[in-house]
Amino acid sequence: MKNKSITLIILVLFANSFIHAQINGRLYGEKGDFIALAKRPLLVELQEEDPDVIKSLSKKEKTADKLKEYKTFIADYNKLIKLAVLKYWKYNDKIEFKTVTEVKKLKDSNNDKYAVLSYIQLHDHAKYGGALISSNKTIYALSYSRIESKESKPDYKICMPSSGIREGDKYYESDFKLALTGAQAHLKWMIQNDKTNQFQEYLEIVVNGNCPKLKSLVLQAEQGFLQQKVFMQKELTEAEAKQAYGHNLNFVTADELNTSYTGNKKGTAVLFIIPYGTTHPTSLGPMTSVQQVALLACYKVVVNCETNEILWVEVPGKISHGSTQPYLKESEFKNMGECK
Repeated sequence: MKNKSITLIILVLFANSFIHAQINGRLYGEKGDFIALAKRPLLVELQEEDPDVIKSLSKKEKTADKLKEYKTFIADYNKLIKLAVLKYWKYNDKIEFKTVTEVKKLKDSNNDKYAVLSYIQLHDHAKYGGALISSNKTIYALSYSRIESKESKPDYKICMPSSGIREGDKYYESDFKLALTGAQAHLKWMIQNDKTNQFQEYLEIVVNGNCPKLKSLVLQAEQGFLQQKVFMQKELTEAEAKQAYGHNLNFVTADELNTSYTGNKKGTAVLFIIPYGTTHPTSLGPMTSVQQVALLACYKVVVNCETNEILWVEVPGKISHGSTQPYLKESEFKNMGECK
């Protein structure tokens, strides 16, 4: 693929094609599991076309474009995950690529010899105070787990950067690089420290003291990630962001950022936005179930392209409209520029 990118497909019709679970940041594995995973052969799960989806999308002319998108996503995802795993995954010595069907057959035979890396969807539905709430929001992640573990309770998972927030809904090799290298560093850290933390919690720990290094680098951020005019908040211009930051800041295309990060560009850092949950701004009231409008909860990460070191992270503390939306705010650039 020329740009090493794929378009993310978000269609309910594809529900049977992917592993599903509820949005939940919990990691179900422990130190012993993470050690054992590294000693197993790794099965990287490849997507395959679902005959039921193909049949459904082939019935009407108006779904022809969706059928094409579906087939294209599967083919491109498989190419990109192969490229990224072979290039960036070092946690397992032996790596094999198998389709979802092939992996399922091994699971059904009660196989317990493999680790499995899968692309999963986490859906927004949960109980709060007796009320069942849900929305149409989906979080996309990579799960890394023992083959015998429950799919809904993977040993480890990491949310995919840029999912559903980039113009054109595209993934790039850079998104997989951050997820795969970040997951391995996180796993090793948890083993060394005998702790189980979510990825964003781990980032807040390891970033300590790194922020000053950012000021000597050129920071790249995607043009489309600047704050938009929503929720009574004004649009943030590039000039305003640069003034708030106060150092060397360039706004680039997703292609350019991808080239910088995957090419280990010296003297450069790149900024990612990672959706990891949802927030529901409306009151539940006395209802026992409700379909709600939800907002994506995101955290932001700055990475050194050459060293892959985490230099800055912003994880929302109290969920609110201003702290969780998938855009970059003036206050965040100011925070980056002034951090010590």
